[in-house]
Parts: sequence; C-alpha cells; structure tokens
Amino acid sequence: MKTCFQLLAVALVLISFAAETFACACCADKGTYFSSVGPIDEYEMEMLGQLKFSGASALYIDEAAFETIKGLDELLKIYEASETGEELDNISLKALFENGTWSLNFTSGKAMGKLSIPLPERRGYFGADIHDGRMSGGGGPLLYKEIRLEGKTSGGTGIFSAGLGNGADYSLVLQGRGNVCNNVEDFTHWRLNVNGPSAKYTFFGKLDSGDKGYFFDKEGDGTQAAAPPFDDYKVAFWQRKPKAVDLSSHKEARMFRTRLKEANAGGVNFAGHYIFARWGCGSGCIYGAIIDAKTGRVYFPKEMAGMAFAMFGAEIEGEPMEYRKDSKLFVLRGIAADNEEPGTSTYVWEGTRFTRLGFEKAR
Repeated sequence: MKTCFQLLAVALVLISFAAETFACACCADKGTYFSSVGPIDEYEMEMLGQLKFSGASALYIDEAAFETIKGLDELLKIYEASETGEELDNISLKALFENGTWSLNFTSGKAMGKLSIPLPERRGYFGADIHDGRMSGGGGPLLYKEIRLEGKTSGGTGIFSAGLGNGADYSLVLQGRGNVCNNVEDFTHWRLNVNGPSAKYTFFGKLDSGDKGYFFDKEGDGTQAAAPPFDDYKVAFWQRKPKAVDLSSHKEARMFRTRLKEANAGGVNFAGHYIFARWGCGSGCIYGAIIDAKTGRVYFPKEMAGMAFAMFGAEIEGEPMEYRKDSKLFVLRGIAADNEEPGTSTYVWEGTRFTRLGFEKAR
C-alpha cells in the first residue's frame, strides 16, 4: 500500500511538472528580443482575419502639420477650417477583411474614401522584453510585440483617389503585448503609413479585438492593474441641462425615482453626458444606476446591483469609487455585484452597459 501511494505521488509530481512545462511553452525569458521576417502561415492568416478595427481613427499630425502630408487635400481643407484640428483626431473607420484584402473606409464630415490594402505574402515579427516588470499570465516577462505588414496599396477612392493615382507603398504595424506565441487578443493598436510619389500620410487607432488589460499590469505578477489612466478613455463633456428622468425606460426606475431625480438635478458627472446615481442599500452597501442626460433613459448595470465596501480582512488602497465626467472609465474598489471576491474592478462604459477591463484581487 505504501508503495502504491509513493508511485501515485511521483505520478502526480510528473503530471504537475508536465502541465507546468506545457503551460510555459509560450513563456518568454528575461531579456528576450527577436526580429524576423517570414511567410504568413495558415494560423496567422486566420488570426489576421479576426482583427477588429475600432470605429475611430486619427490622422498623425506633427509640428510640421500638413507641410509633410501629401495626397489628402480634402482633409487639409477640414484642418485649415478648424480652430483646433480635433476633427482629424476622431475619423470614423469601418474595416472589412475579405479575400486577403482590407478595405478601410474613412469618414470625416463630408470627406470620405476607401483604402484597399492587400495582405502581403510575408510579414515581419518583432518582440522584446522592455524591462518594465510586467509579467504574462503564464509566467515570464510581458513582451512588447509588433507584426509588420508591408506591400503596395491596390487602390483608393474618394479622398485617397488623387494621391494614389501613381501608386503607393504601405506599412501596417500591429502593436501589442503578450508572450512569444501570437493571439488576436495580444494586439491592441495599429498604425498605417502610406508613402508614394503623390501620397504621404499616417493613420493610427485601436483594435477592439485586443485585450487592453495587457497594458494595465502594474504589479508585475500577471494581474491587471486597477486604474489605467482616465485620459485613455476621455470623451467630450456635454455642458447642457439634463433631460428629465424617463421613469418608463426601466422597470426599476420608478421604484428609485427620488434618488434618480436628485442625481439628475446635480448634472453630468460621468462619461461625457451621463449621470452616475447611487444610494445606500444597507451597511457598507451601495446601489447604482446610470442616467443618459441627453435622453433621460436610465440603466441599471448588473455590476452596480449592490456593491459592497465594508470588508474585514481585505486591504484595498484608494477611494471606493473613481469616475470622471470626461472619461468612460469607472473604477470600483470593493466587491462588485458581478464578482464575489474583494478587489479593484476596472470598467469602461459602452453607452448601455459596462465592459470589464481588469480585476486586481485584494491583498
């Protein structure tokens, strides 16, 4: 019997070791650095097809402004007519990947156009340990990574047509963080440079398919940091008087009408044109709702259906809640209604609901 238990123990150790070895097959070592060029394989092709570009993009403009930009006359007119040039910091983008080609449709006011970017046969791959102490979930440093795609544009319409008449080269760089293995979630940002005889410009933006939480690992242990910068989710502040609360917009609104009306009277305090309303629901408990100041519509996010802040034996630094009137970011320190563990939850408001960015367990 003793021998059986000894064999079982050895087997469990071997299984544990094998699992750990397998889990770290993609882990990077300290000081990792690589840069290579090679053909796009089947897995990478599938991953690239899964990329989702954010609906907003920006034109890169440095101190020289449009002196170094060519082939975007319609956007130049918008820039010259603007006092701040902010219109070019929020250019609408719709991206479609089909038959190995990206169709990127840009719109700024009445100016619009499509860029066609065929996928090249080869790609560059770069990764490096940037020594910031951040660790990937499976172990090893969290690398900064790039996938670099270079080729020739296959056409352009609208605002791009004149500049691409003589053809142009492009360089599309996908930026992100992760381990040695690539996943679509690793890449969170993109940068597109177009350069030709009559075209020279750069656009950049975010990838909705990426996991932004990789950028919020502050403890260096693979956990995501609790409070990424509020300015990363900055929005314009709506300075008008809120519309009356629409008590018919949610089944619970009438029950809490007094609290909602009181909060509404205080004006916008969250995410540009929203009002965060809260009230007590017992000892150390807070209930919350979101009011759209433009429409009066009320939302009761599941994360706020009873948030606990009085916790014994848990150490959490910072205020119980952090939010700003000019940012979509919301930080909750305690136990969110959608989580049984105490810690710091970080959310972004998407207009009708919250999306969690990260969670840091209390010490």
